[in-house]
Amino acid sequence: MKVHNHVKASQMRWAGILMLILLLGGLIGWSLGSRQSNKVAYIQTAKVFAEFQMTQELDAKLDNTRQARQTIIENLNLRMQAMQSRRAPLDSLDAIRRELSHRQDQFSEDNAFQSEQYTDQIWTQLNQYLQDYCETEGVTYLFGANGTGNLMGADQSYDLTDEVIAFVNQKYQNKL
Repeated sequence: MKVHNHVKASQMRWAGILMLILLLGGLIGWSLGSRQSNKVAYIQTAKVFAEFQMTQELDAKLDNTRQARQTIIENLNLRMQAMQSRRAPLDSLDAIRRELSHRQDQFSEDNAFQSEQYTDQIWTQLNQYLQDYCETEGVTYLFGANGTGNLMGADQSYDLTDEVIAFVNQKYQNKL
């Protein structure tokens, strides 16, 4: 799956915020002495994100959009090359160059915006499904392990990543 830097940055930002909230909640619960009755687990957030069906669908949709936009750019380049080989007037060549430059800039911005928008949609939906999972399965604290300091290590018996992936994809399928 293609993952772009700005998608990763947005993903990491949201994962960090979610983990901070969960960590603070865990500390509050622990400080109140109710730790023994809590079910605690963790998930590998990057794996859940990557294997979530909505991620895969929106990534494919974004790829299709990017390919269509790239085809437009390639056609403009071919048109410009044809004009150059015909020795078209300079003002015509300048017009096509400006259009090509404008389209490249526009498409780059649009791709980045659409990617960020999709990432936000995915995390919004995933966060709801994760909350549903916790309620359904009686999980008090669900931490995310993403290698950024939120959860650097834990007993693998507490890793519910695969179970959560199955749950969120089933919820997503039922939503469609």
